[in-house]
Amino acid sequence: MIPVQKRNEPVDFVEKVTKKADAFLRKMPNPAKKDIDARPLWRNALDDLYEAYEEACAYSGLWFHRDAVSVDHFIPVNDIWRMNPKAAYEWDNFRLASRSMNTEKGNHRDVADPFHIGPAWFVIDFPSMLVKSGSDLAPTDKAKVDATIRRLKLNNIEKKYITYRRKLIRYYSDMVGEWGEIEPAFAHLRKMAPFIASELERQALTEKIVEMMKPRKKP
Repeated sequence: MIPVQKRNEPVDFVEKVTKKADAFLRKMPNPAKKDIDARPLWRNALDDLYEAYEEACAYSGLWFHRDAVSVDHFIPVNDIWRMNPKAAYEWDNFRLASRSMNTEKGNHRDVADPFHIGPAWFVIDFPSMLVKSGSDLAPTDKAKVDATIRRLKLNNIEKKYITYRRKLIRYYSDMVGEWGEIEPAFAHLRKMAPFIASELERQALTEKIVEMMKPRKKP
């Protein structure tokens, strides 16, 4: 996960979502969770969310096809319906998430908000591709990062997230080796895996990782 800059609400969001949500809440000012779930107007904003956040999942920092993403409520609907039902339909509460990440996060509140984290809160260990907490974090921030890594299962082999990260870094290394140039390969990596690209830059490994990923010769 890397810091995500919050994007402005689309100009047509009011027509697509807000007015319809207001009409619903006027008729049912105190909806139960099942009533909110039955009116998933946030889906009307998915295409705009996908474009605004450059097709990258906010939690994994990886590109996903449009069919593999969803609208995550950072404050879950489980909590919203008790406090402020309107928040179920507010752009600022939406995060673009892969369907798998959205499922892992579920209704839990122990996941860090990508809108409110700092640089190097989450780091990648190369070449293992394990996600870890940054070394200079305050105890409360480190606890939040560690809880997020566990909750989202970022390092679980069976969930294949780490396998996907390894595949992407190998593909990047192979492209650099084939083309003999860093920039075009890195531009592709930045699109497919902004988290990995950001960490390679921060750790000054954009070139060194190619050597690190070469198979070791048998003695």
